[in-house]
This record gives sequence, structure tokens and C-alpha cells, in this order.
Amino acid sequence: MSETENPAVVEALAKMFPSDDPLDSVDFDVTQYINAMFPNEQSLSNLDEVILELSERIEHHEGEVSNLIREGHQDGKQSAQMLDEAQVDLQKLVSSIMEIKTRAEESERMVSEITRDIRQLDQAKRNLTASITTLNHLHIVLDGVENLEKATTARDYGLVATLLPGVSNVIEHLDVYKDSVEEIQIVTQRMAKIRTDLSTFVTKDFSQAFAISSKEKLDIQNVKSACQVADCLDVTVRNEVISSFIVSRLSEYKLLFDSSQEVAWFDKIDRRFAWAKKALMDVEGRFGEIFPASWEISERVAVAFCKLTVEMMSSVLEQRHHELDVKLLLFAIQRSRMFEEQLAKRYSGITITGNQTKPEHEGPKESTNPFENDFGSESGSQSELSETKLDEKLAKKESPFSRMVTCAFSNYLSIYVNAQDRSLKELVQRFVTDFAIESSQTCEVLPSCADLFVYYKKCLVQCSQLSTGEPLLNLSKIFAAHLRNYGNNVLMNNLPINTKTTNAAQSALSQMTALLKEESATRLTRHDLALTCLLLNSADYCIDTISALEDKLIEKASPEFKERIDFSPEKDLFSDVIKTSIGLLVQDTEGACGPAFQALLKTNWAAFHNVADQSAYVTAILKHLEEQIPYIRDLLANARKYFTQFCIKFASSFIGRFTSTLFKCKPISTIPAQQLLIDTQVLHSALLNLPSIGSSITRKPPLSYTKTVSSKMCHAENILKVAMNDHNDPTQFIQNFKTLLPDGDADTFKRIIDMKDLRRSEATSLLEKYRGNVTTAEDTEQYSLRKLERLIKNRL
Repeated sequence: MSETENPAVVEALAKMFPSDDPLDSVDFDVTQYINAMFPNEQSLSNLDEVILELSERIEHHEGEVSNLIREGHQDGKQSAQMLDEAQVDLQKLVSSIMEIKTRAEESERMVSEITRDIRQLDQAKRNLTASITTLNHLHIVLDGVENLEKATTARDYGLVATLLPGVSNVIEHLDVYKDSVEEIQIVTQRMAKIRTDLSTFVTKDFSQAFAISSKEKLDIQNVKSACQVADCLDVTVRNEVISSFIVSRLSEYKLLFDSSQEVAWFDKIDRRFAWAKKALMDVEGRFGEIFPASWEISERVAVAFCKLTVEMMSSVLEQRHHELDVKLLLFAIQRSRMFEEQLAKRYSGITITGNQTKPEHEGPKESTNPFENDFGSESGSQSELSETKLDEKLAKKESPFSRMVTCAFSNYLSIYVNAQDRSLKELVQRFVTDFAIESSQTCEVLPSCADLFVYYKKCLVQCSQLSTGEPLLNLSKIFAAHLRNYGNNVLMNNLPINTKTTNAAQSALSQMTALLKEESATRLTRHDLALTCLLLNSADYCIDTISALEDKLIEKASPEFKERIDFSPEKDLFSDVIKTSIGLLVQDTEGACGPAFQALLKTNWAAFHNVADQSAYVTAILKHLEEQIPYIRDLLANARKYFTQFCIKFASSFIGRFTSTLFKCKPISTIPAQQLLIDTQVLHSALLNLPSIGSSITRKPPLSYTKTVSSKMCHAENILKVAMNDHNDPTQFIQNFKTLLPDGDADTFKRIIDMKDLRRSEATSLLEKYRGNVTTAEDTEQYSLRKLERLIKNRL
């Protein structure tokens, strides 16, 4: 396609040069144009004029084209001339740039020559300044070292503390010249000797100063200066000074509370901490201004006291552990923990963790004394702490001082665990004894359930503060054992089960199964129903609380013990209590329908000729349900899921018994079957509304319950519909049976025939035809399968 034939180009030209002339049209047709100019023969008379006009137009266009060509030629010449001029200008510009560059390079050389001398002078100035500074430093060091030697010999720690930091700093600057300048090397050696002598003198003088009794006057300023000197020396000197000070402060404690002393026993543990109180107050009072604040000397003494106390108490425990009982153990642990908490309030723990942290308690401080309250003023008995306070303490972030003293008792916590075992055994036994009183109270859950888990919580809090290792694991095993004891002896054994009908060796579930099969089981009273629901609610509460207890134990336990904490068997036991309770409720509710089922069986259906409203036995059943179901629903108001389970299990059991009773009714012809169908439909409707029966608020029953009731009741209705049909047409009767009861078998078919109470010959003939029909159908199906198998084999 040429450029002029491009549709876009044609459209653009049409917009630039609009024209109505047919000759300018893209779709110009010569024949059409000529026919338009000469429509008939008469118009040919103007042919010459038309030819002349067209010739003139052609000449005019040729002239325009010639002019355009000349103008284009002239424009080309002008463009070439302008291009030549631009090239000339460009060459001139390049020449100018090269000239400027040359001049710039010459200028740079001139500047470099001018500044070269200036740089040399600057370097000389820096060298001279460095030389003067080094000489000044050397002069200072020489004077300083000489003065330090004199002050060290005289043990003038005040002067030494003033000179030592500066001289040491200057010598560090001169250290780079040590190998090249002999004078500096000599000064460095003299300085090293001074530091060695100072380390010896400071350590010796500190030991003498700390040995001064409180009655003698201490040269505070000289000792304070000595501390400043020790801070400037090697860190080992400072540590040795601190260690000797701590040893001197705790030497009296080691003698007073030696394992051979009676005061070392734990009934007098308050005296240990009272001594610590006095010692720390003495440290802060006499030596608080002497030691630098960065040494944290008071906290270091407290930490050393705790470590020494653990060693001494461990020695006492090893010798006299047989004298320790749980009351004394808890008393000692409580006092030790209180001491740890007081230390945590006063000190940051930086000497333990190495990180600066705030004390637990922030607020206005009247005194720096960490032991404002005497131990004897603490409220509470020796053997227990306030549960609320324990929970609050447990929730706090653990301080560095936590278990610093109480860890001494870690190996003897079995005493505590065994005591809790005995206490829990007594507690559960008391619950068993007091069950009659508890169950008579108006409550949704047995009070003993809450009491038991409150005690568990208290034990958990106490033990987790003592240890998160094996003692906590052993305590969890004790919890599990007593939970099983409680579940069996308090809950399961108090269910209103008629034990005369069962073997004592049977499990609770086996007992329940036997009871459900017994037709003559005694009805439960309203008190028994309330007791059953109370035990069910209590078991549900125990399951939920056991889960929370298990989570808390796993949270507190050490990582290596977490996987060994498991309360699944205990939760299964309480689940069995719930299942047994629901089974009892189902058995009692269904058992009350027994007289109605007996009335159904005793009805003379042969004399039944008219269909009426619901039968009397249906009315009796509905009345019983309207009385019992609301009562049970109210008792299980806070356990709706178990009420739903009860409804499902009752409906399944009731419908099964009702269907079995229907099969026993004889003889059932069309009219009796219609009456029974009406009764079944009434019961079907009543069962669907069972969860909300007698309630002012109608709730839609759960889908699982609706499916269960509808499936089983429709099956009963279909049995009656089959029995309603005339048996004189065996083929139709069998077909109806297959249609209405597609899952029915020969046994079901026989039971329906028995309901109709046919003569033996008729029943036998009908049953044989059914079996033959079923056999034929089965043979046909087998033949079809064999044929399909042969086709597949042939295809393969």
C-alpha cells in the first residue's frame, strides 16, 4: 500500500484540505463522474466546453506543482548554506574551549608553586608543635613520677590519687616513643614499679583499716583516697580490696552462726537476717562515704552474705535434716523469701546480672535502710502466706535476688511435697465425709470442687516459687492422684446408682450399661435428679479447671519437665462421670415411660375399628416429658452442651424402645396401623420440640438432634405404613416394603408380618416370596456384574 493510499494519511489530508469536489474523493469513480456530467444525449452538446474546462484545471495544477518544486529547490540551497555556517561556528567554539583549558592548566601550576612553600611551613609548624607537646609531656611525667615515688613511699594516698590519673594518661600518649626514646622507656619502667608498689601498699593498708574496731577512729579521708587509688590501678586490686572488706565484715557472722551453734537452726533464722540488717546498716553508715558509688559495696556485701548463708544452711541441713518438718521448712522459706524481696527493693542487682536495673519498688524513700520492718512484725502464720499476696508476687518479674537464699532448701522440698500429699488426702477424705451436707446446699457446683482447686492453686504458687524442677513435677503427680481419688470417691461413688443390681467389681460404665438394660430399675426422686445434675456440673467444672491447672503447671515447669506433665487420664475420669450422669438421666426419663409402653402392648387392636386422636399412652408420655425435661433443663442451665447430649441419647433410646414395642403389637391391620401412625407422628413432633418443651422461649434445636429424631421416627412411621398395606397382593406388599424401607432385611420383613398376625401358611408363603424376590434381584445383580467383568476382560 502506497503512502497516499494509507487510510490515516488520507484522513489527515482530508482534515487539512477539506473539499467537496468529486475529483478529490478517495473513492473517485470515472464512469460515475462522466454519467453525472452527461446524463443524456442532449448533454453531449457541452462536451467541448467540459474538455476545455478540464484542460485549464490540469494546466493550473501543473503550474502549482512547478512552483512548489522551484521553491523546494531554493529552500534546499538555503539549508545547505546554513549548515556550512553552523560548522564554521562550531570549529570556532572548540578552539575557544581548548584555549581556556590551556590557560586553566597554567593557572593551576602557578598556584601549586605558590602554595608549596606554605605547605612546607605548615608541616614544620606541626612537627614543632608535636615536639614541644612531647617535651612538655615528658617534663610533666618526670615531675609527676618523681612526686609519685615520694608520695608512694610516704603512703600519701591523697596526693597519689591526685597525680596518678594524670601521669598515667600522659604516659599513654608517650607510649608510642617508648622503643625509640630511652628516657621515655626509663620513665615507663619507673611508673610500672610505682603501680606495683601501690597495689601492695593499698591492699595491705586496706586490710589494716578494715581490721580497726568500731570503737577506734578510722582515717576516713586517707581510706577514701586509697579507694580512688585502687580505682586507678588494675581491676584485680579493686576486687582484692572489696573481697578483703567483705571477708572482714562477714567473719563475725561465720562464727556466730556456725553449724555447731544452736542459733544456726531454722527456728532462729530471723536472727541471721537481723544480723544482716545490722551489718548492712553499718556498711552504709561507716563506709558508705568511703567507697566509690560505682563499687556498689553494700550490694556486694549483701550478695556475699546470701552465698555464705546458703553454704552454712546447707551444712546445717545435711547434719540435721531429720529434725526438719514441713512447718519449720515453710517458715524458713518464707523468712528467706521475705529477705530476698527486701534486698530486691533496695538493690538493683547490677553486681549479679551486670546490667543496671531499677529496684522493684519505686517511690519516695524515707531511709536507705532496706529492712524498715522487723521480721517479727509480718502478719500470717509460719506455714502459709496470703494467697492474694502470693499471686501478686508470682505475677511480678523475677528479681536477681530471687531464690538466692531459698535455693538452699531445693534438695529438701520432698518434705513439702509429702506434706501436701498428706494434706490433700485428708482434704479429700473430709470432702467424702461432708458430701451429704454439701449436696444439700443450693448450688450449681459442689463447693468442695472450688475448695480443692483453690488449695491446688496455693500449692502451685508456693512450689513454683521454691522450685520449677522435679519437686513441681512430683507435686503435679500428687495433684493427679488426688483428682482421681476425688473423682471416684466424691463424684462417681455418690451417683444414685442401684448397686444391688450390679457387681462391685464392675467399672462405673459397666454398671451403667447393666442398669440401662434392667427394666425394673427404681425411679430417681427429684433429689436424685438434682444430685445427678449437680455431680455432672461439678465434673464439667473439674475438667475445665484441670485444663487451666495443667497449662499453668506446664508454664511454670522447667523445659525438661514440661512434656511429663499430663492430666489426660484425670480428665477422662471426669468425662466418665459426665457420661454416667447423662446415662442415669436417660434411663430414669425413659424408665418413667414404661407404664405407657405396657399400655400400648396391652391394647386389643383386633377390636379397634375407628381412628381417633392421640391415644392415652401418648398423652401419658407427653405429660411425663413436660414435667421432667424442664426440670432437668433448669438443672443443666449452665451446661447446655450436656443437656443437648442428654436429649440426643434419650431420643435415640426412647425411639428404639418405642419401635421395638411397635413390633410387639398384634394384630395390626389398616385401622390400627393408621391410629399408631397418628400416635407416632404426635410423638415425632413432641420429640422435635423436646429441648424447648415447657419453655417460654422457643429455641431451634441443634441440627444433630433434629437429624437423629427425624431419621429414627421416620423409620418407625414407614414400618407402620408398610403394615397398613394389604397383604393379599404379595408383589405390591413386597414392593412397598422395599420402597419405604430400602435398608430393611428379611428379619424386619418377618417382624412386620408378625405384627399383622397372619395365619402361619400365609406368613410362610409371603416370607418365601420376599426371599425369592430378594434372591432373584441378587442373582440378577451378580449376573450383571459377571457380564461387566467379561466385557472388561475382553476389552483388555
